[in-house]
Amino acid sequence: MDRRNLLTLTGAAATAPALALLLGPIAEASAAAPSSRLTERLVASIERAVHDMRDIDDSTGSASGVLTWSVGLWQSACRVVAQARGGGPLTDRLHTAYIELSEQVVWMCFGARHHPQAQRIYHTGMCLARETNPSLSTRHATANLVASTAYQAAWLGNHNDSAQLLDIAAGTPDLPPAAAAVIAERRVYAADRCGDDDQARDLLDQAQGLIGAVSSQRMVQRYHALSSAVIGT
Repeated sequence: MDRRNLLTLTGAAATAPALALLLGPIAEASAAAPSSRLTERLVASIERAVHDMRDIDDSTGSASGVLTWSVGLWQSACRVVAQARGGGPLTDRLHTAYIELSEQVVWMCFGARHHPQAQRIYHTGMCLARETNPSLSTRHATANLVASTAYQAAWLGNHNDSAQLLDIAAGTPDLPPAAAAVIAERRVYAADRCGDDDQARDLLDQAQGLIGAVSSQRMVQRYHALSSAVIGT
C-alpha cells in the first residue's frame, strides 16, 4: 500500500471536522427539494438497511459489489436527511440511523482500503451529528462513528489522533454496553498499533469485562483475535 496516495487522517482534519466539509450531494438535494415529510415506513426502512448492511459485511466483507450498494444507499440517505424538515421522534430516529449508516460505510470503506472515501463519509456524518439536536441515541451513534475512525487513524499510524478520538468517544455519557465494548476494543488495538505493549495488556483486561457483558459472538471472536495479537499466544 502506498500511503502517499491516501488522504490520511491527521490533526484537525480528523478530530474537528468543519461544517464546510458537508458533501455536495446533500446541498444539491436540499436545493432540488426544499422539504419532505418523514414517514414511519421510510425511517424504518433505513433502520433495517443498517442492520442488513452489518449482517452482509459480517458474512461477505467489503466486496466491491457490496461496497457499491452500501455507498449508494448512504448517498440516498443523505438526500432523505437533507430534504427532511421538522423535529420529533421520527427525525431523531432518522438522524441516528444516518449516523449509524455512516459508521458502517466508513468501516466498509476502510476494510476495502478506500481511505479518502472513508474520511469524506466520516466528515459528513460528523457534520450532521454537530447540527442535529442531541439525544442519547445520536450521541451513542456518533461515539461509535468516532471510535471506528480512530481505528482507521491507528492503522494509518496517526496515533495521537487515534488516542484523541477514542477519548472523545469514551467521554460520551451513558454509553450502552455494546458501544462501551466497541470503544474498549478499539483502545486495545490502538495501543497495540502504537507499540505500547504494557498499555495494550492493561486495556485488554479492561476490555474483557465489557465485551463479556455483551451477547455478541462477533465481539468475542474479535477479542480473542486481538488478545492473541497482544499477548502473542
